[in-house]
Amino acid sequence: MNDFVLLKKDSFDIAAFKKKDAGWKSLELTEKFFLLTNAENIYQTSNSDLQIILLGDFWNTSSVKDDISDISNINKKVKGNYYGFIFDKKSVKIFSNLFNILPVYYSTEYKLCFNNFKIIKLLKLNELTIDKRFILETVLFNYPFFDSTIYTQIKLLKTHHHLVFTPDIVLQNKYFSIESLFVQEPVKDANVYNKLSDLFIERVEEYYSNTNSAITFTSGFDGRTIVACAKYYNKTFTTLSFGRENNDDVSIPKDNAKELGIQYEHIDCAEAKYLEENYLRCGKEMALNSGGYNGFLYPHFLYIAKRAVGIAEQLITGYCGSEILRAFHLTGAINSQALFNLFTIDDKNLYRQKLKDIINVKVLNLELFKDELESLVNDLFEYKNSLPEHLSLNQRYYIFVFNEIFRKTFGFWISSQIRYLNVRVPFLDFDFLKEFLKCDLAGLNNAFFTENPLKRFKGQLFYSFIIKKTNAVIFNQITGKGYKPSDLISNFGKINIAVQFIRKRLSRKVRTQNIDNLGIVSGILNNKKLVSDLIGSNVFFNERELYNTLNKFEPHMNEIERDVFLSALSILTVIK
Repeated sequence: MNDFVLLKKDSFDIAAFKKKDAGWKSLELTEKFFLLTNAENIYQTSNSDLQIILLGDFWNTSSVKDDISDISNINKKVKGNYYGFIFDKKSVKIFSNLFNILPVYYSTEYKLCFNNFKIIKLLKLNELTIDKRFILETVLFNYPFFDSTIYTQIKLLKTHHHLVFTPDIVLQNKYFSIESLFVQEPVKDANVYNKLSDLFIERVEEYYSNTNSAITFTSGFDGRTIVACAKYYNKTFTTLSFGRENNDDVSIPKDNAKELGIQYEHIDCAEAKYLEENYLRCGKEMALNSGGYNGFLYPHFLYIAKRAVGIAEQLITGYCGSEILRAFHLTGAINSQALFNLFTIDDKNLYRQKLKDIINVKVLNLELFKDELESLVNDLFEYKNSLPEHLSLNQRYYIFVFNEIFRKTFGFWISSQIRYLNVRVPFLDFDFLKEFLKCDLAGLNNAFFTENPLKRFKGQLFYSFIIKKTNAVIFNQITGKGYKPSDLISNFGKINIAVQFIRKRLSRKVRTQNIDNLGIVSGILNNKKLVSDLIGSNVFFNERELYNTLNKFEPHMNEIERDVFLSALSILTVIK
């Protein structure tokens, strides 16, 4: 567990709080504020009148004492997923790691700061009102677009901002801008690619444990790059993949692992124990802890963390790798149609109508959200117009990717998983990232939503540079794309890539996709009575539409309808 709550003295019954949930420690930070936490790993040091506390999984803390007040420098040098508190006698600054991957929620009304919505229940904050903007944004974009939460009195700290708590006020201040790392003329040079692959190989070493790590291993490139580097450094590790036995994300890494002679565990999302017990349990836990994020779409991420406990002391993932290395080209769960439209439609009235027409809003009682829709459209266009004009359209889009998608998708998964074991994300290493973003291979330096396969494969090229240097076997193993990492840097291989690209396109046209590899559809169907009970008697959602969607649940259903239904279900779990 790595939870915390910062609260004002005499505002809450701390003794009663600790009695309800054992394992919490209390630390007096200032004359007015207490920090309660159940974190096991705590770092504390001081310099003159300032003190700092870090909670979570972190390393490279040697430089912290030199300048405790410089949060930007701390987040660039201290690696891992953690929370930080800098304080003197009068005030407390609160922040989390780079990109605010771990969420920080706060209330100016209650002078309160925390990271897990279960704390709301422990503190008995009963006079809270539901924020309809949060519901609307989440249904449209699959996560809240701005700083809203399920309750109007509680907000989410913005990316690369820190909070300042004093007895009288609560402020948030910005300390870093990701766009400061963007360039207008990216470098295109084989020597640079070579140096960058060396840099990643050098940086990734410290992310592995000295004992045993678990590495997520799929049919794609992110996980196998982490595995190749682990083999290169002779680390002790177990690979994990999850899904149905016959899916590429299981069958391919399973065969790869056998050829490599490495430990491999398959977590079966089709087994009865998962579908009947753990699907709903993990989905509810993720929804409740996050205050209504889509736990029922992503319960497998929590389940794999729970299963990894006892196997390893940490989970190493390829999260964010594809998003950093490859440009987006399709809309989906993390980059919705509403988001794509925002960046491609300049007419506010047309955009508003597009939002009303989108399939997502069918689940809402939309008349209740008339004012919220109007304010949202105005805020969205204000946001879009605030983005730097000198950047390309894709770079402006990537400001949103780095500042919002990373923390509200990957951060949501990570913050759920770290309650059971440490999670490490090598592709978010700042020392690597600041150099890679100057290179033309970076996704942000590509064309906006390009369908050009040559431009798309440009990002994959970087994986092959790393894997070639670290493991010859993986370099020549087949991936879920139908080609090998070695194909990316050979003329004959590029022909195979082109063939696979055409084959995949044709397959999309003639075959309806089965979207139940992760047991999401089966998980709902195995708990249909409980799900049905959850839908009933609510104000915000269209009950008839939700029941109709539930009755249409099957492996070949419309993916957007499935995702929006699950989002509504996650929000209703919190509201009820």
